[in-house]
Amino acid sequence: MKFSHFVTGSALLDLVGGLLTLVAALIAARKENMPRTYIIVLFLASFVMLAGSWLGAAEQQHFQEFTTGGDGYAYLEFVDLGEGRYVWKIKHHGDYPIYDVEFNIQSLSLMAKVDLNNLLDKMAASKDVDTIPTLTRDMTLSTPGYNPFLHNELKEQVEVFLITMNARNRSIHQIVTLQKVGEQYKSAYMLFDKKPTLDAKPFVRHIEDGFPLNEKGEVDWHINMGDQPYREKQEGEI
Repeated sequence: MKFSHFVTGSALLDLVGGLLTLVAALIAARKENMPRTYIIVLFLASFVMLAGSWLGAAEQQHFQEFTTGGDGYAYLEFVDLGEGRYVWKIKHHGDYPIYDVEFNIQSLSLMAKVDLNNLLDKMAASKDVDTIPTLTRDMTLSTPGYNPFLHNELKEQVEVFLITMNARNRSIHQIVTLQKVGEQYKSAYMLFDKKPTLDAKPFVRHIEDGFPLNEKGEVDWHINMGDQPYREKQEGEI
């Protein structure tokens, strides 16, 4: 269990209520001029009841987070295999397993060029990963990013993906921008709690070593929100 389980939710209410009851009992015992031995026994009994109730509430919260996934989530990490081939490593973040994990991977670079009414074009531009019933931190999973049959190897200097992760406990949206440096692609990604908009701020931002930055030292994400290119706002900017 985590420390937060003891100081949030029902555990905190049980702690405060138990302390108030304990204090009230001691005050009443003092007013009745009860023997000191009786007061000590009353204090110990009340303390044991308080500790048991508090621990029970914390265990209940721990069990609830374990069965739902708590605040955990999953995301994809790009791995370049060379010659336009690549895989996505499935990464888990959090203290608990997450359940019924699904990914949808859209290549925005391909979607802008292909006929989405054509089944093969649509399959090349958008992929659903088979549902993962349970995902934990120690699992090593990956899914192919390309399919030779669909001819969707990486070819452009810049490639952009929009990834949606759905699990039992939450949904995560991920923007991945790839930029070719020499013969390899370097990656940068952002994670959002909600569908990305022009004003959205990521809760995670990762830039691979060697990823090219613009003259301002920022990432050009190469993705539009509405009719404007997305860029991260600076601290204090509205």
